[in-house]
Amino acid sequence: QSHYVDVGFDDSGRITALRTRGFADCGDGANGVYHGFVMPMTGAFMFPNTYDLPRGDIQLKVAVTNKPALTPARSFGAYPTRFAIERTMDKIAAKLGMDPVDVRLINFVPETPYTSLTGHYLDSGDITAVFKDLLKAVGYDDFRKRQAEAREQGRYLGIGFGTGAEFSGIASVDFVPMENQPGYGAATVRLDPRGQAIVYFGDTSQGQGHETTTAQVVASEFGIDPGHVTLTRGDTELTPFGSGTVAARSGPYTMSAVADACRVLKKKIATVMAHDFALAASPEDFEFEDGFVTYKNDSNIRKTFREATERIVMAPINLPKGMEAGLDHTSFFDTEHGLIAFCAHAAIVEVDIENGQVTLERYIACEDLGTIINPMIVDGQIHGGAVMGISNALFEEFVYDEHGQQLTGDLENYKIATAADVPSVEIIHSDNGPCPFTTLGTRGVGEGTPGSVPGALGNAVSDALSPFGVEVNELPIRPSKLWREIQKAKAKQAAD
Repeated sequence: QSHYVDVGFDDSGRITALRTRGFADCGDGANGVYHGFVMPMTGAFMFPNTYDLPRGDIQLKVAVTNKPALTPARSFGAYPTRFAIERTMDKIAAKLGMDPVDVRLINFVPETPYTSLTGHYLDSGDITAVFKDLLKAVGYDDFRKRQAEAREQGRYLGIGFGTGAEFSGIASVDFVPMENQPGYGAATVRLDPRGQAIVYFGDTSQGQGHETTTAQVVASEFGIDPGHVTLTRGDTELTPFGSGTVAARSGPYTMSAVADACRVLKKKIATVMAHDFALAASPEDFEFEDGFVTYKNDSNIRKTFREATERIVMAPINLPKGMEAGLDHTSFFDTEHGLIAFCAHAAIVEVDIENGQVTLERYIACEDLGTIINPMIVDGQIHGGAVMGISNALFEEFVYDEHGQQLTGDLENYKIATAADVPSVEIIHSDNGPCPFTTLGTRGVGEGTPGSVPGALGNAVSDALSPFGVEVNELPIRPSKLWREIQKAKAKQAAD
């Protein structure tokens, strides 16, 4: 993709209007709704990102060519446009002689809920708080001092930022017109007489750890061991319909449905216990912990979870009036609007001006994910997404000849980042409270992490080479091109 951006701003750095013309090559465009024009269209829709643009004119043209069709990848469609808007922020700062941090702070979305000029609904969160948490972790003022000292030694360090308002599920109100399928999360939870839980849901994991996360949610709700939870997923004959693991929807939507189903069953179990013990109690008066269901006002009144489930499933007599036997329930969870999760990333690089080589010194990701079910899985998603974005920005490139023949069709010619190229990604969790629109307060994490990377890296390299006036305006960031631009700048400086 190519994006040509014109932007108006006042002396404080506040954007007054933005115009962009985007051009995208979608290949042959022959592979269904997720391919072809949908990815660049989504990127254009998300162009404003975390910024409050009061006026805008965003247009996109998509060309069909004799190349393979665009196919889905994390940060669906937003990777190129995120690069464009984040580089624009740094260019405004350079034009005004301002700090890029200050330009961002004055242009961030002021509060949520918020609807962008393209109609992107940002439900909750605080991007300014996330960004300030990132600055603390980076040690921004100390870095600027170190950068100045390094330049006196002939070393060129740079720092750059990228932000994101990432998809955290797509509501049916958006998904039905787009694909004629629902956006809800759905799950069936069934309890057997042994106190074992069986969970059915339609979304199939692709390595995100849905199995572990779901078992944790169910175990936490019922106060049982995760080993007593069995999962069946992605079976169209057995599971409720699932729209797939798109837009990081499993954490906010599917896990909400799982928790909702558990809570319906907990209410039934507690109601039966109150009935059996002749208590004037409500379901909220019982707690589910450590394999027991216990009356909060008298801990001597309790049953094992197995006894409680066996009573309803195997001995369904003398139940409360109107109650049926059995312990299974299917819940459907949806929201009025789609949800988002804010993030902010920083990259610190050093550029060798003798060969244009970029060394990534630090990479820091700050994410606002609400309630975190499994920290290891969440951090793994962030690590993987950051490394994917780094690889895209520094190494990966499809090269074609004039006949549309791909020249980078193997891993000898198509370069990807290795462990030697990437530092340990530092992760900060910005605690701005749970998502108010999901059952557990969760937000999504699997989709958008790579999207903040190109802006952070492009801005960092541009910052490092600012004494030469060299800027990064295209991806990938090739050392050969940087070296040529550095040589041109040196020659011009010598001539002047």
